[in-house]
Amino acid sequence: MTKVQLQIDLASLPRTVVRVVICVTIDGPDIRRQNFSQVNSCLCAHR
Repeated sequence: MTKVQLQIDLASLPRTVVRVVICVTIDGPDIRRQNFSQVNSCLCAHR
């Protein structure tokens, strides 16, 4: 698996997008899964 470096100005993004970016860039499947469920519920709440 290759590592991808993302250069993103988090301050200029909406909070939900920041959470998604953090979710998909953190190492570790367990942490990623936990974050994804939080982001997912956050996204569903904003619909």
